[in-house]
Amino acid sequence: MSAPSMRTNRLRPVLIAAVVVASLLPTASASAIEVAVDPGAPGGPGALSHFDLARKDCLGTARNTESKVWYTVAGGTLSDVYYPTVDNTNVETLQYIVTDGATFTDLQARDMTYTVEAVTDTGGMACKVTASDKDGLYSIETTYVTDPGRDTVQLLPPSRALTTSLVTRSKIAG
Repeated sequence: MSAPSMRTNRLRPVLIAAVVVASLLPTASASAIEVAVDPGAPGGPGALSHFDLARKDCLGTARNTESKVWYTVAGGTLSDVYYPTVDNTNVETLQYIVTDGATFTDLQARDMTYTVEAVTDTGGMACKVTASDKDGLYSIETTYVTDPGRDTVQLLPPSRALTTSLVTRSKIAG
């Protein structure tokens, strides 16, 4: 027999013994290993963005490439604002709250119905949302449009006051 084959034959029982001994040693299971992770402040810097509802009523951006803002409307509310890229959400669910301060509080997403229509005279992708309370006592019209010269989403507010309807609503609720 040559020297290399004799060496291999002598090492074989040692390797087998090492494998048997190693298999008998206690091992740390995956559940027993604890890893300390510092999650940081909830919602703090570095938190991953996520996407809101998939069903969108409106998608908007500026008519040029200077403004890097995109927005969506879902459920009658401003649901997302994306900046500086279309995969980075910076605002999530901006909505109106209507109250008389004592007898009722209406949230736009919870307590109002809505309609959405395209606004074609803005030169970009814009929409108008009309939100109304379920009793038909008031409505809020808001036009969502981006500023072509800046990274901004503008909410053009309602053009009429709600005071008369709110007084009526307050008397009905009281």
